[in-house]
Amino acid sequence: MHIGYAETAVDSRPDIPIRLNAGQLTHHILRAATTGAGKTTTMISDTLSAYESFDGPIFVFDRKGGTMAEEYKKAHFKKFGNLDDVVHIPVPGPDDEVLAFPYFDIRPQLAAGVSRTVAVQEKVDRYNELLVYVLGREMTQQAFVAQEILNNLIKAMFDPVYGRDAWPIEDLFQVAFKMQQKGSENEKIRAQGEMPSVSDTTLGLSLTRHLHADKQRFRSSIDAVMNRITKLAERDFIWRILNFVPEWNDERGCYADQSPMFDIQYRISSPQTR
Repeated sequence: MHIGYAETAVDSRPDIPIRLNAGQLTHHILRAATTGAGKTTTMISDTLSAYESFDGPIFVFDRKGGTMAEEYKKAHFKKFGNLDDVVHIPVPGPDDEVLAFPYFDIRPQLAAGVSRTVAVQEKVDRYNELLVYVLGREMTQQAFVAQEILNNLIKAMFDPVYGRDAWPIEDLFQVAFKMQQKGSENEKIRAQGEMPSVSDTTLGLSLTRHLHADKQRFRSSIDAVMNRITKLAERDFIWRILNFVPEWNDERGCYADQSPMFDIQYRISSPQTR
């Protein structure tokens, strides 16, 4: 992939083109420049070069939501004569459509032979990454106890005996709310609360110990847990994605054909630019 030219010390000598092979693209590349310096244009050139040089799909993520996608399509058409291998997926879409892909779902990993522990931990890590995106890294890291409680609640939801292999975030919100009620000083409210049932003794103790901590500390921590869930509801398209649970075909060990969803495996196996 051609990423630019190295200037030579002698004016009469042509600049040296810099190219990266597929093996070198396992490393990150940083392009730093001021506004208007041409970062977007350079990224488009990089993508065109990668499309021409490599097999497999090229993914381009534009978080700014500017004109980069349209500019790329124009450049791609001019260079290759068509847009047959280009798929543009705005998120959310023009009618607020969102990508239908399961989030809190470990069924594909289990079907592929991944251990339950590894699959669940991956979901916990991905959720924490999402919180950093929504709340910011500083705020996410402020309440350590709240993050510990939330991580353990997610693990409890995936419990092999009392939990499920796939569930919507609304269920996580309900479980956290029940735990909040269980720690209330109001007897009637406390009677309505409950702790999630788990088969792992250590996980159960990790959750219940917070109920026996200082009441003010518990209220502060559980409020932070609720905040880490409800903040996502403010991003409607994210909330809808996190609530999507497609039908699963147990016999085939895959999602049911009629389930409307974004098939990432199909995209990865195709040569299209997205």
